[in-house]
Amino acid sequence: MAFVKNIHSITSRPIKPEITADSLAPTLSQRFDFTVLVVLLVTASGLALRLWHLTFLSLWWDEGVSIYLAGAGISAMTVAKDFTVDLHPPAYHLALAGWRALLGPSVFSDRLLSTFAGVLTIPLCYQFVRRLADRASGIIAAVLAAASPIAVYYSQETRMYAFLPFLALLSLYVSTSLLKNPTPRQWVYWVLTNALGVYVYYYLGLLSLSEATVLLIIALQRQRRRAWLLAQLGLVATYLPWLAIMHNRLDQSLLSLPISTTVHLTPSEYAFENLQSFTVGFSLPPDGQYLMILFLALSLFGTVCLGRRQPLLLVLLILSALIPFVAAGLFLLFRPFFFPRFILFVVVPIWSLVAIGLTAERRAWPLALVLLGLILAGNGWTWYHERTSPRPGETLDDYRTVFASLAAVAQPGDLVICGYPWQVGYVEAYLVSKNLRPVFMPGRIQLSQITSLLSQEHRVWVYAYSPDYHFDGDWPELDLQSIFVTRFIDQFGDSRIRLFTPATTATPSVRSVVATLGNTIALQSADIQSTRLKPGNQVQIILHWRALARPDADYTVFVHVARPDQRIQAQVDAPPIQGEFPTKQWSTGEEIVDRYSVTLPADTPPGSYLIEVGMYLPSTGQRLKVGPAPRPNDEIPIGVITVEPSESSRRLPDSSP
Repeated sequence: MAFVKNIHSITSRPIKPEITADSLAPTLSQRFDFTVLVVLLVTASGLALRLWHLTFLSLWWDEGVSIYLAGAGISAMTVAKDFTVDLHPPAYHLALAGWRALLGPSVFSDRLLSTFAGVLTIPLCYQFVRRLADRASGIIAAVLAAASPIAVYYSQETRMYAFLPFLALLSLYVSTSLLKNPTPRQWVYWVLTNALGVYVYYYLGLLSLSEATVLLIIALQRQRRRAWLLAQLGLVATYLPWLAIMHNRLDQSLLSLPISTTVHLTPSEYAFENLQSFTVGFSLPPDGQYLMILFLALSLFGTVCLGRRQPLLLVLLILSALIPFVAAGLFLLFRPFFFPRFILFVVVPIWSLVAIGLTAERRAWPLALVLLGLILAGNGWTWYHERTSPRPGETLDDYRTVFASLAAVAQPGDLVICGYPWQVGYVEAYLVSKNLRPVFMPGRIQLSQITSLLSQEHRVWVYAYSPDYHFDGDWPELDLQSIFVTRFIDQFGDSRIRLFTPATTATPSVRSVVATLGNTIALQSADIQSTRLKPGNQVQIILHWRALARPDADYTVFVHVARPDQRIQAQVDAPPIQGEFPTKQWSTGEEIVDRYSVTLPADTPPGSYLIEVGMYLPSTGQRLKVGPAPRPNDEIPIGVITVEPSESSRRLPDSSP
C-alpha cells in the first residue's frame, strides 16, 4: 500500500518547468540565445570526431551484409527477405538503399549515413535533457553525446546501431510530452516513433515496453486507460506485416547459435562490460576504472537531483535503462549471444543523469568543469586509440590487401563469385570504380549458372574465404578449374582471389621481368614493404611470378636476408602461397602474387643487408637456373634493407677509453 501511495503522489504532481536561473530576470541571452551557438559548436565538434578516419577500419562482415542488402532491391529486404543472410528488420537497409542512391556507393558514403544519425543525436540530446532539467544540463549532455566513444564508434559503421540513441531520444521526448499533455496527437506520435524504432532494431521494443509501463501508471491514475490501450494496439498493428513475413520465411533453426559464437557472461561480467562500453568505450584508457566510478557517482547524484525536481520523469528515465538492461541479460540466459550494442540506447539515461549531476550544484561549477574535463580526456584517449589501431586480428586478415591486386588486374564487366553475402558488399564498396559484377552464390550450383552470367570476355573471379587459411575443397575453384585455367591468384590471410578464363583465351603479353628461373618461371617484380627496420622486425616481401610454361615439378621458394659477406642473417623457405598453390598447378601465362615475412633476429647488427630470392627442388636442393644474366648461386637480388640500431643498443654506455 505504501508503494501505491508513493506512486500516486508522484503521478498526481503536474510536470512543471523548473524555475532556474534560465527563467529569471531578462539577460543578454534572452535577446540573443547563445545556447544555440554553443549547441551548434558542440554538434560540429561531434561531426569532426566522427568524420576523422571514417574509413580507417575496414568493413567487417555485418557491414558487408548491410551493403549487399541495400543493393539487393526492396523485395529482398521485405517480402522476399532471406533470413539466412540477415535477421534484422528492414528499415535501416531501406534507408541505406535510398542514401546510396543519392550519394553513390563507397565506403565513405555508406558509413556517412550512420555518421548523420550520430550527429543528429547531439542536438536532440540537448533538447531532451533541457526538458528534464535546464539548458546547462542540456549542453553538458550534448557534449557527452558528442564525445561518447561508443557513439562515435558506431557512427563510423555501416550498421543501424548509431540510430538507436537517436530513436530512443525521439521516443523519450514524445513520452515526456505525453506525461505532460496526453493528447490524441501525442499518442499518434508515440506510436509512430516506436514503430519506427522496432522496424530498425528489435531491441528497441524493450524501450517501448519501458515507456508503456510508465504511461500505463499515468493512464490508470488519470482515467485514460482507453487511450493507452488503443496506442498499444496501434503499435502492434503497425508491426503485424513484418511479423507475418517473419512467420512465413523465418526458419526457427536460424535462431540456433554455433558454439563458436556463443557468449557466456556471469552477471558481474555482464554488468561490467555494459558499464565500460557505455561510459569509457571498448578500449579502457589509463586508470579507466576510476572514470567508470566517476560516471556511476555522477549518475547517482543526478538521480537524486532529478528525483527531487521531476520524480515522474526520473521513473521514465530509470525504467528506460533498467528494463532493457535486465531483459537483455535474461535473453542471454536462454540464447547466449550478446554485445552491448544491442541495447546501445541505454546511453541516453546515462548521458542525461551524468549531465544533471554535473550541473546540479551551481556553486560547484569549477569542480564540475574539472570532472567533465577528466571524462572528456578519457573519452578522447579512447577515441584516438580506436581511430588509429586496427581491430584485433585485422592486420593478418585485411582483405583490402588482395583487393589492391584485384583492382590492378580486373576489367570492367568481370564476374566475381562470392560465397558469402558480405563479400558482395565488400566488392561493391571498395571496387565500385572497376564496374565489376559481384554475385552471391551460396552452396554448390551448376556450372551452367556461372557460364550464363559470363560476359564475352569470359573472365570470372572467385573470391574465397577460409578462416583457417586453407582453401582446399573450395567448390567454385574446384569446378571452374576443370573447364577454365587460372590467370591470376593472390592470397593473404583468410582471403584469396583467383581469376579464371577459358584455355582458348589469349595469354596476356609478357611484361619486362626481373629475372627468369629455368625456362618456365619469371619473376616479374618484387616489392619490399619497408627498407628501414630494427632488430626483431619483419621484412615484408611481395613477389610477382609468371608461368612462362607449365612447370614440371613443385619448387620451393627461398627468401634470404644476406650480410655483405654473403652470410645469411635470416631466411624463409616455403612453397608458393603457403603451399596452397604448388608450381605444378601453374598454367602458362598465369600470374601469382606470393607474400613472405622474414623475421630479423633480435641480435641483428646494424647495417645494410641484401634481399635475395630464388627457387629450388626440395627433393635434391638443386636451384633453378637464373637468367637471362646468370648468377653464381642462382639467387635473384631484389633490394637492400637497412637495419638501424635498436633502442636498447643506443642506451648502452660507451666503453671506449
